[in-house]
Amino acid sequence: MEKDMNELAAIIRDSFISEIKLAYDWTGSHIAALTLMKNEEKIYLRLSGVRSFYVFEEFEAKYISQCKVLDLENGIYVSLDPYDESLIVDERDNYCITAHSAELQRQAQQ
Repeated sequence: MEKDMNELAAIIRDSFISEIKLAYDWTGSHIAALTLMKNEEKIYLRLSGVRSFYVFEEFEAKYISQCKVLDLENGIYVSLDPYDESLIVDERDNYCITAHSAELQRQAQQ
């Protein structure tokens, strides 16, 4: 699974967020849906079973230059503005989502 997390991080890196949606479902599974842009490609990242979402956004940097994607015992951890790219959750990480699972789709721009 570590290889999958590394691949996901590589795809996210150097992209930028064009849209984020949070869907609250108190009887089922909360969802975070992100649309990222990278070169001439749209990347759709859907995180299901969201347990936490933390963001402090100053809108100063457009591109995701670093990211952290970790496979935890109880799901997946994604930070789009990590303190560092170590393999541990750090309380200084930013733009963090903890969820049960992740699904990625890629679409070339037309």
